[in-house]
Amino acid sequence: MKAHIYTFVTFFILSLPITSTMAANQITHPMSVGWQFNQAWFTQQTQHFILHAPEELIQHLPHVAALAEQAHLEISEALDWSPTNKTHLVLTDDVDGANGWATVYPFNQNRIYISAPDSINSLEDYRDWLSLLIRHEYTHTLHLDQARGLPAALRSVFGRQIFSFPHNFQPLWLIEGLAIDQETDHELAVGRAQSDYYAMQMRAEVERGLISLGRVSGLNRDWPQGQAYLYGAYFYEFLRQTYGEDAQADWLKSYSYNLIPYWMNPTARRVLGDDFPQVWARYQAWLSERYSPVLTPVEPKRILTQHGGSPYYGQVHQNALYRVEADGHSRPRLVKQPLTESEASPEFLTEVDYPGVFSVSPTGRIIMTQLRPNRQNRVYADLWLWDQTRWQRITQQQRYRQAVWLNEHQLLARRQVGGISELHLLSDKGQLQQVIWQGEPQTVLGHIDAHPSGQKIVAMKKPALGSWQLAEFDLNTLQWRWLTQNRFNQADPSYAVDGESVVYSANYSSAYQIYQMDTKTRHIQALTQGQVGAFNPLLTQEASLVYQDYSAEGYNWALITPKNQAKQQKDLPNIDKQAWLDSMAAPTATDLSEIQPYQPYSSLRPRAWWPILSLTEQRNQVGVMLDGQDALARHHYQLSLVYDDLAAQPFGLLSYQMDNRYLLQYMRSWREGYNPQKKDELVLLRAKDTLVAGRLNALNFFDDQLAFHLGLVFEQEKDAWRDERVTPLPTTQRTDLSLVTHWDNTQTYRYSISPASGWQGYGALDSHDGVKNDFSGYRLQFDLKHYWHIMNSQVLHTRLVGGYAQPTAHPFQLGSDRGAFSSGLFARTDYPLRGYPKASISTDKFALAAIEYRMPLARVQQNWQVYPLGLRDIYGQVFVDQAQIADRNYTGLGAQITLESVIGYRMLLPLNLGVAKGLDKTYGRTQFWLSTELAF
Repeated sequence: MKAHIYTFVTFFILSLPITSTMAANQITHPMSVGWQFNQAWFTQQTQHFILHAPEELIQHLPHVAALAEQAHLEISEALDWSPTNKTHLVLTDDVDGANGWATVYPFNQNRIYISAPDSINSLEDYRDWLSLLIRHEYTHTLHLDQARGLPAALRSVFGRQIFSFPHNFQPLWLIEGLAIDQETDHELAVGRAQSDYYAMQMRAEVERGLISLGRVSGLNRDWPQGQAYLYGAYFYEFLRQTYGEDAQADWLKSYSYNLIPYWMNPTARRVLGDDFPQVWARYQAWLSERYSPVLTPVEPKRILTQHGGSPYYGQVHQNALYRVEADGHSRPRLVKQPLTESEASPEFLTEVDYPGVFSVSPTGRIIMTQLRPNRQNRVYADLWLWDQTRWQRITQQQRYRQAVWLNEHQLLARRQVGGISELHLLSDKGQLQQVIWQGEPQTVLGHIDAHPSGQKIVAMKKPALGSWQLAEFDLNTLQWRWLTQNRFNQADPSYAVDGESVVYSANYSSAYQIYQMDTKTRHIQALTQGQVGAFNPLLTQEASLVYQDYSAEGYNWALITPKNQAKQQKDLPNIDKQAWLDSMAAPTATDLSEIQPYQPYSSLRPRAWWPILSLTEQRNQVGVMLDGQDALARHHYQLSLVYDDLAAQPFGLLSYQMDNRYLLQYMRSWREGYNPQKKDELVLLRAKDTLVAGRLNALNFFDDQLAFHLGLVFEQEKDAWRDERVTPLPTTQRTDLSLVTHWDNTQTYRYSISPASGWQGYGALDSHDGVKNDFSGYRLQFDLKHYWHIMNSQVLHTRLVGGYAQPTAHPFQLGSDRGAFSSGLFARTDYPLRGYPKASISTDKFALAAIEYRMPLARVQQNWQVYPLGLRDIYGQVFVDQAQIADRNYTGLGAQITLESVIGYRMLLPLNLGVAKGLDKTYGRTQFWLSTELAF
């Protein structure tokens, strides 16, 4: 009888970051910081933090250190927890947007992006952006780091492995809710849990109907995209009010004892006396009472769009609304919508991959900012010009978040670099003519609009420690003039056609509405009085108001004629600015160590290990797995080392990667042979050694969509152990030197079930010459894919593959046993041909074509209550594969259904159930498969 004992977790799960972001709408973020070859980083330490910053940001470290220590003092007391080791806090300026993230694996670390919010998107209520961000991210650290009892004992033995972090095994709304609760200060009007924007969104949710516990606990594509943030924001306040002031502390402490992951309902019964369905029902009633829609008269308006979703800015030009249309299924489009009573159809102008703020010139040219990632793990905004025929990039990594036309040949652009806002005068070709203005630290410039004369601008401007105000900037005197000075948020200003007034959005009535101000007298009139919220106002030549109306589905453009505008006079008191500043307590300066050059080696040691144990009657295996990275996440390594007593040899994996530039990997694996007469009798072990060395992104072109990589792949297989009855097999060896080019401009949208549009291309030249080898000569191959969006996330996917190998080179192998999965980057030889066994057809030249029709079948988007299992979407595909080899055709056809299962609330695990029929009488088979691949 065999006895099996396995304690085994894959490297993938082991290295999975326990991460949470700060973004208003959760986004995918690069794990490593942006890098440059000559960029110098420095380190300083405080009592509880190790701070890292690039050279251009080190002047911010004393302020960051003081804010971090203040956050530790307050939040560690509130959560009754202090980490054993210092938290790494990395200050970066790699993203032209407000964000940050935290993880407790492999050590406590926070990423802090210095770039402050510059619009109304839920993050607008801050006085010091870094203070708000640090409080949010460090709350995650103090929350997720908690472990008591058995989890703490487990951590003391095995280190910081994933099962020693009980609080990580909770739905995202509980994790983000606590961070938002701790970032919020009602007295100082700071944080999302007190913001009018979040209140607006929750009122819209209540009006539509609050979502279920299962829907919020899993992954869904609903609006708002940060749904877990919104529903979590008020939960802990509800908990304290409904179950007592100690309920939050008791919940956190009790859950930190849980060794069993996802032990949600038993903990809730123990602490609160209710299961989570009962708690959620009470929470829904609490939210409904608190955020019932405000019953106010609603002005007659004409809804211009129905797509909802994100609030892209627009512009009125020549009695037409220029706007971005993004339905979440296909490429966003720039359209021109006539503002006439006849409701003329919108005119399609052009598609745009990364839509941003734009401006229309007098002749109809469009300047747009586009936020694009690059290979250096940076996400920068730059300017693109549409000349009515094509898009042309006119700046490179200049980080312009918005540009407006002053005249047909000049632009005024704003940017934020190193936390400092600036205004630049540019030519229409993007060339810098003059730096017009540079702000002080913590003074942030938001949306701007140019006066019809081109001689001044109006802007939303945030003074240090203040709220969002309106100000005019004279381009002749280079002086600012405040239009408002109060405690409210004023945003999205734009001039009337005559330039005598501005319209804007503000939260004067605890709901964002549209107002009009005479810039000379500063008299204010309310133009809307809707129930939810109104943003991004524009006035037409006839003084009709065009704006974005918020609802539970997102933002849609609406139009109100002059006769239907509210026109209510509004008087606002100015604030005593000094009194306001005096109310903001500056953090106490903290002791800092001497500044030192950053050393990655100090944080590279492994922080956790996993035992590997397999015991059978015939062989035993024992080993260990561990991994690590440095504080900047530039260096990553993984090690799995196992000893096999039958082969009397070790095997496993050693992998190292630096940034996205260098890769080195060595792996030894076994191929097992069994006695044909006794299927379970092992008679042969073949050891396969694989070495991969790669220089990734050696060259990049076309906005990093085209990349060239260099690689060396060495494979050797030999007998490691064999039964004396087995004839020895020869040792085989193969070495490939590879030059690979890869092209990818595909786009994926909110409702996409796969890439929805664009091209993917792969080309490789592999050579066996110049190194010891069982093969010689070279191989050429290409793999070209295109995704054609049809409608409502339906996609037609076409693929064309071709390969040629010299007769002495390693051949190509066609076939598949689990669907259309592609092989690796270097030394690729296997290609899927469904309906034919894997590697069943070997050839030195071939052509392969495939066509797939992919369609959504059902959008379930439900988790099983608070248990760690859910289902997002169900979609299917039908396909035909055809390969041409020599003078013979091999055809396969079939279908596949994919269930997007959600594991652990946040991990997508697509389950593919497929069938394929090979039509060739010799090689064809009827295949069934159940396969999966991890996705996040």
